[in-house]
Amino acid sequence: MNDNPQAQMDVLVASLVQMMSESLDFIDPQKGVKFVNKYKNQNEKNIGSIMSNLESWMGNMNTVDKMSAVIDIVKDENVQQFITLVPKFEKKYKQIQFFTKMSNRMQGLFFNK
Repeated sequence: MNDNPQAQMDVLVASLVQMMSESLDFIDPQKGVKFVNKYKNQNEKNIGSIMSNLESWMGNMNTVDKMSAVIDIVKDENVQQFITLVPKFEKKYKQIQFFTKMSNRMQGLFFNK
């Protein structure tokens, strides 16, 4: 895995955007849940590792550097898609705790420290 936190964030967000986009295309919610659970099972360890790296990276920044990093991150096209897709995804798949935990952790990374 790449040691660059920004590169890790890019990979994580691109992967999540692809998963959310594909899962929202399912008409049958049970097939969508099955798809999301498969994604979770295949990626949960890597996502946890990336999130821990990002939390350490952001945790070591002073307030000004952190604000600057968040502004740069939010400008990214994939991050903007992620922000747009999260409410739609959460509405359709409320019962998927894995995503809710990861989403809350992501929000805390940028906005609660």
